[in-house]
Amino acid sequence: MLFAVGLIAGLRLRPEAPEAPATTSVPMPPRRPPPGTVTLADVPDASAVRIDMPMAEGASPEVLHAPAAPARVVVPDRSILASRLPEPAPVPGHKPEQGHHPLPGVSPEVSMASNPTPAGAAPALAPAAGPMPITPAGLTTPAAPRAPLWLANALNVPDPGRHPMVAVVIDDLGLDRARTQRVLSLPGPLTLSFMSYAKDLPAQAAAGRARGHERMLHMPMQPSSAGIDPGPGALMVEQAPDEIRRRLERALAGFSGYIGLNNHMGSRFTANAAGMRVVMEVARRRELLFLDSRTTGSSVAPRLAPAAGVPFLERTVFLDHDPQRGAVDRQLAALERLASRHGHAVAIGHPRDATIAALAAWIEPARARGLALVPASAIARFARSA
Repeated sequence: MLFAVGLIAGLRLRPEAPEAPATTSVPMPPRRPPPGTVTLADVPDASAVRIDMPMAEGASPEVLHAPAAPARVVVPDRSILASRLPEPAPVPGHKPEQGHHPLPGVSPEVSMASNPTPAGAAPALAPAAGPMPITPAGLTTPAAPRAPLWLANALNVPDPGRHPMVAVVIDDLGLDRARTQRVLSLPGPLTLSFMSYAKDLPAQAAAGRARGHERMLHMPMQPSSAGIDPGPGALMVEQAPDEIRRRLERALAGFSGYIGLNNHMGSRFTANAAGMRVVMEVARRRELLFLDSRTTGSSVAPRLAPAAGVPFLERTVFLDHDPQRGAVDRQLAALERLASRHGHAVAIGHPRDATIAALAAWIEPARARGLALVPASAIARFARSA
């Protein structure tokens, strides 16, 4: 049954068996976008493309493996989700269910500074007169747990309740500046995964957060094919643990404010337990989440992440292995069906013209159909199967 679902959803793509249009997808009737909606016409043009590294528009070489459905979500220590943090900001198009009290939200950035009272805000009320409550000698009120880094950097959203959740992760960002800016201009929240070797990462990542998106690090890892170059600073199975650790730490030092990392390529490296144990060791120490891009069915991340105490997600759908607009539209329809069936789904796409256009046309109608577009961290926080 799972295999059949994978085929129907278009998750296991094969060159010799192109997908047929998804005739059972939810129809998208023409509708006038509500005021303030960002459409493709509002997204800046990429006529002056600045590319720091070559970036092909063709099919990605390492996106073929389809994970089991529903995608696995693991948060080893769920007590940290009760951390006392600022209340979440409202999500566009989302209305919390009556009587539902969402978990505390998270701050836009990790900061130890106290939050000042906003200008014009009402002053805090003085304590009511009367006797002070008595605490028995030797007893203290337990403080809420400190938020780990991934949660402290997570984008603030409320629990969507019964609405199916979809997280859209766009990776390979930061290399093609023009298309990166077009992705940032899309309505969100999206999760932006910036390539570790892109230039000006602090500024590019800050611009993404200013637009209301969440951030991750996109870490190059060794593919199975020796003829494919994963890029500078990639993690390789031949490297000693200290070298893997050094490369990963250097990449993580490139910018801040991320919730975790996901693999770029990596079909060979993510299947290597020795190398991935080092990755999980660093992720655990830095309190980061790991998203498995799922470029191989032999990935050891689903086993090693929970064992190391690392919050873990895996990709459900690749949006643009076939970069044609019609194919991306079909993958979005499949994503929506899987989220409705299982309660949540995680998509990965890339800064390609067809993907940007398809997302610009899909996001607001999908919200109108009751889908909750959330950052990746919200899947870890709120997925009922977590």
